[in-house]
Amino acid sequence: MDAVPTHEERLRTNYSDIGVAVMQAMYSDDYLSIGGIDSTNELAKVAGIDEAVRVLDIGCGIGGPMLQLAESFGCSVTGIDLVESSVDRARLRSVERGLQELASFEQADATTLPFGDGAFDVVWGQDAWCHVPNKTAMLVEANRVLRSGGTIAFTDWLADTGMSSTEREKALDAALSATAASVDQYLTMLSDAGFVDIDYTDISQTFVRQYQYIWASLHERRGDLISRFGGRVFDIIADINGTILRGFEGGAIGGGRFIASTG
Repeated sequence: MDAVPTHEERLRTNYSDIGVAVMQAMYSDDYLSIGGIDSTNELAKVAGIDEAVRVLDIGCGIGGPMLQLAESFGCSVTGIDLVESSVDRARLRSVERGLQELASFEQADATTLPFGDGAFDVVWGQDAWCHVPNKTAMLVEANRVLRSGGTIAFTDWLADTGMSSTEREKALDAALSATAASVDQYLTMLSDAGFVDIDYTDISQTFVRQYQYIWASLHERRGDLISRFGGRVFDIIADINGTILRGFEGGAIGGGRFIASTG
């Protein structure tokens, strides 16, 4: 009997060369999350991003959000990700866009950040922390590397109460988010990690609309995707994303935006 892949092994498979190429074809260049540049710009507004801040993106993927911030605001940005190949792509793209003096990327674990205390003004996350099993340790580390009065700003996929428990489990597993937190869990974890002035905004319906658009685009581009990646890969993509879309529409998966400060 074949061994069941671990969560980390599944993540690395999902974000392999083919996986990343497929996601960019579905979403947009430089992005492995559904909102793309629009979501980055919206989060930047509420996070108070300007040229003076130092930003750390936990779960940076191939660097899209940080490159957008560096290009738009001229601020210093750092991204970390568990998947080495994603970090390599982010570094390459920073050079290609002439942003290497502002943007740096490192392979690291979200729960053991390789930075000193108070090294950043903003800790950022864009639809990535649903993949982190130990969110408590990650948030404690996020607080540690933020300066006094610093900001944590993130959006994420959330575990919600819709659908049956079996359907909910299937949808979250398809999204590699079996350990996704609920709103209440995030609020408690943020408080326990030392964050204050916590503000939560429900953006579930925005996520539903975004995923409905992606689902329609996926089928509009069926021929192109099959020619690039093959029919079997397309069928797998369609099955996974159909399950995720049903999870969003059925309320098994929600979306939230959180802003808080260090105490």
